[in-house]
Amino acid sequence: MPKVIQSKIEHFPGTVTLSEPLTMLQVVKIDECLLARREYFEEKEIDGKRVYALKAGSFWSQPDSVALEAIMKCVDEWGLKNVPENVTAETFPGSPRSASKALIDWLINEILSVYQGEIEVPNE
Repeated sequence: MPKVIQSKIEHFPGTVTLSEPLTMLQVVKIDECLLARREYFEEKEIDGKRVYALKAGSFWSQPDSVALEAIMKCVDEWGLKNVPENVTAETFPGSPRSASKALIDWLINEILSVYQGEIEVPNE
């Protein structure tokens, strides 16, 4: 059953319908995305915590464009204001930049929640 999610991004209100369950081809694209995005980040320690930060010389648009490949494979239907009805990676809004980045981050996190499924297995 597809999963309908409500956008929390002010500039892009509306809904997005994600594939659920994901096909094996969609899972492969997500795995490729996660692997490819690693080249833009480095692990750092900040206040005693390990975090991933964007590497010097990289721009957020680079890992975002990699994430878009997985997003395009996993979205069944777009219903967002300020996004074309038949959106593609070429027509996906890249600005305003902070709103575009927030939209990509939100979508990839929602897709990863479908990808990972139920984290805890209930005790029986």
